Amino acid sequence: MTTKKTALSASAVAASVQKNSICVLIKMSRFTVRRTVQQGDVSVEATAAKSRAIDQDLVTVAKDLLDSPELRKVVTFDHVTKLWVKSKTVQSPLLRASAYLLGVDALPEMYAFLEARKKERGPLLDAFVAAYPALVEAAKKRLGPLHDPTQYPPAAAVRRLFGFEWQVVEIVTPNEKLRTISQALFEKEKAKAEAVWVSAVGQINDALAEGMADVVAHLGERLGGGDEAPKRFRETAIKRVTDFLDSFAQRNVTGNADLARLVDQARKLLSGVDVKSVKKDGDLRKRLARGVAELKVSLDGMLEARPARAIKLGGDEAL
Repeated sequence: MTTKKTALSASAVAASVQKNSICVLIKMSRFTVRRTVQQGDVSVEATAAKSRAIDQDLVTVAKDLLDSPELRKVVTFDHVTKLWVKSKTVQSPLLRASAYLLGVDALPEMYAFLEARKKERGPLLDAFVAAYPALVEAAKKRLGPLHDPTQYPPAAAVRRLFGFEWQVVEIVTPNEKLRTISQALFEKEKAKAEAVWVSAVGQINDALAEGMADVVAHLGERLGGGDEAPKRFRETAIKRVTDFLDSFAQRNVTGNADLARLVDQARKLLSGVDVKSVKKDGDLRKRLARGVAELKVSLDGMLEARPARAIKLGGDEAL
């Protein structure tokens, strides 16, 4: 009887997640500068002379087409965008790695953020495109015989290599169209979809627990035992935890009550705490160290108790 109730509960949670969450597919692209160099273009004879056992077929050499501070700014900008998206969502185990799951109520904020970032990205791309001809000329001199003009798009085309697009999609169970073809197929596919969603709930819970365990462990390392003022304790140690706590409600699409209780516990523990007080107040340090240790034990137990997931889907990350 207990097993049946657990299964029903898992199905109910899965149905709720499917109903109250939405998936955003995000793809950002840019001109990449790293290229493999053909063996015939370079020599590894000096290295081979030291060890004749080297198989040159296993040696790969690469070059950078450009050395561009303007492009590095784009890369950094995209990285920051990616970190924000990840902090507000859970990566969907139902689709490829560029798919992110969030509550439907959080979609307006996500849309506004992506639209603003796309607009802010424009001037960075313009700066790179403006510098591009001079960068190509500089690379020609620096690369010498390794310079290949066919690897450089025309200046008029390079801007089109940068993309930033997103799409909102719903992940649904088989619809009535399949039922009209075959009731048996409809039931089989419906059961498969439900199993995927149940597994997805577990994977989402695991990811949230792992995320919290990571930031709590980092804080614990910085605090030490709480007996002495930590020398390397910075505001970022606290901020990593508070950022996770602040975004948890939005990311908790499964309604994980056990993890929510630990989040509330951590929030109370860190209320009013700053770096100066941690370094000066020995009693506070000890209280924090004990509290963080308790959180770590609870999170470790939660992760150790998780079952093996039968369904794991993923792919190459596009964002």
